[in-house]
Amino acid sequence: MAWLLSSGRHIASPAEFFDQFCWVLTASGLALWRASVHMQVLHPQLRGFAYRWWRDRACLEEIVGKHGIEQTAAFRDSPLRPVMATGAVVRHRVGGPALGSGMVLLRELQEQGATDYLAMPLTFLSGRHQAITFTTDREGGFGEDEITRLLQLAPVLTLIFEVHATRFMMATLLNTYIGRKAGTQVLEGRVRRGSGEHIQAVILVADLRGFTALSDRLPSEQVLDVLNRVFDLIVTPIHAEGGEVLKFLGDGLLAIFSVEACGGNSGATECALKVAAAIMAGLDELNVQRCTERFDRIELGIGLHLGPVFFGNVGAEDRLDFTALGPAVNLAFRLEALTKRIGSPIIVSGEFAGAYTAAMHPLGRYALDHSGERKPVFAPAPSPRRQAEAPQSARLHAGGR
Repeated sequence: MAWLLSSGRHIASPAEFFDQFCWVLTASGLALWRASVHMQVLHPQLRGFAYRWWRDRACLEEIVGKHGIEQTAAFRDSPLRPVMATGAVVRHRVGGPALGSGMVLLRELQEQGATDYLAMPLTFLSGRHQAITFTTDREGGFGEDEITRLLQLAPVLTLIFEVHATRFMMATLLNTYIGRKAGTQVLEGRVRRGSGEHIQAVILVADLRGFTALSDRLPSEQVLDVLNRVFDLIVTPIHAEGGEVLKFLGDGLLAIFSVEACGGNSGATECALKVAAAIMAGLDELNVQRCTERFDRIELGIGLHLGPVFFGNVGAEDRLDFTALGPAVNLAFRLEALTKRIGSPIIVSGEFAGAYTAAMHPLGRYALDHSGERKPVFAPAPSPRRQAEAPQSARLHAGGR
């Protein structure tokens, strides 16, 4: 208890905290062999996560549980279920008589030498029960005084783990809803309206073609399914290459690749073009599947530009958005809009082409801002597969240029 209230509560990492806590228990004389902590969290893909500690293993195990795990046979038969459902304290002397049916975990622990198992709730302010477990391999199991001592630790453990869980959920929700870098900046305290930084970045704008007509014809559930599938194939490569998705704009999105994070102008353009190629390849595969299912093809336009942007807070006093602003962002949107006229699915600016390490295909000069000046635009070399699969109208349009 003294350790929890002093140095223990200052450990920032929940994994490190739990690991050290288990060793403190061991040093205090508890014959601890295995321990685990299980927490439910607010997350779009995860039901919760857990850490598992073993006395004779070098590292802590981290386990994630996806939504739906509570419906599995393994969870329904778990000794943890009553703990997390009702806040019950569960104890099984696994070294004693035969265990009841369904207790697969306890039988496995018994076969490995366990003798006693304790699971107790950590009940957060929301009323949701989390769980922590302790297992010993000592002959005779835990002493009654040891069980009492462990139960007395629950209130302090609950407070500490609730802080860790809250931090995790705050970071997860911020990263999910406003972006990874933006979420980090908000957590670091950059929350004042107008605060931000000027950065050099590649701006990527992507937008679906004919989505309004598609949404008029299809039920809303099918429309959402199409959007989610398309956004999956767009966002996954963006995150893989270190990009930041700033916002979804109906059937499109805005993303940036920081020049500093990508190692320079050429690195940022290479990352962004690699992402654009991956998006188009993923779209090809999706369209093959949709054709098999007798659905319409999905077309997409991508505009890429390299330039300075302001990355920060904008909005009203009580409703802010973290985004990128500036003429460079506007130009990227105009490049994407130009893909409809030219028939090329990816169009990049002269600034982008100048920083890219390989030659680009010139597409001509177009007015891209209010000055009326006609500026050169370019396209990457299309893959033979995309050329073969492009709609006839798009090939004729491109040829006519």
